[in-house]
Amino acid sequence: MVVNLRTKCCIFVVIILALLTATLRIGPFTPTLGADEGEGVAPPISREDFFKKAGGLILDFGVWPQDSKYSESELKPDGSYLYAESLDSLVYIRLRRNAPTQATDLGQIAALFQEEGGEKPKVTQDAKLSAKLTYPVYKATFNVGSNEDTVTMRALYVGVDSWDLLINISTAADFYEEYEARINEWLESVTLKDLNEK
Repeated sequence: MVVNLRTKCCIFVVIILALLTATLRIGPFTPTLGADEGEGVAPPISREDFFKKAGGLILDFGVWPQDSKYSESELKPDGSYLYAESLDSLVYIRLRRNAPTQATDLGQIAALFQEEGGEKPKVTQDAKLSAKLTYPVYKATFNVGSNEDTVTMRALYVGVDSWDLLINISTAADFYEEYEARINEWLESVTLKDLNEK
């Protein structure tokens, strides 16, 4: 069978597009770039529209850093998601909603925060946020890595019937003190919203 030049070109273009899509993860809610490279890139969807699309219960900040920039986002068919922004290429803010683990023991919650290869962080309950959100809120501050690669992590967890809701804020340990007051402000402003309520 003879394949004409036009057909060959069409097949070539389809193959190239398929490779680009797989390599760049092109999609309505998946980024093409990570936090370092993606800073300043127009998001595929605004923060507000992303959370509206996700619907249901979400953890959100009452006070978002005004100068943060879109980093990455992913909304899965089951409703779980990752939404991230970065600040000054030094601070990374990630909000996640995952399938519920029903974690209630501090050790189980520490395992949710634990970075691969790292030690389990010490977890405590945040009484003030727990009263504000009317759900137990757990938090941890811990370091990951070593020497100049050390990263300071602040993590927050709320388990509701349908979801595990997590916030993770990380920054280079050398710059943590510079951002600590702002990070505290963001975390103290956390709210629990039901976007399905009218």
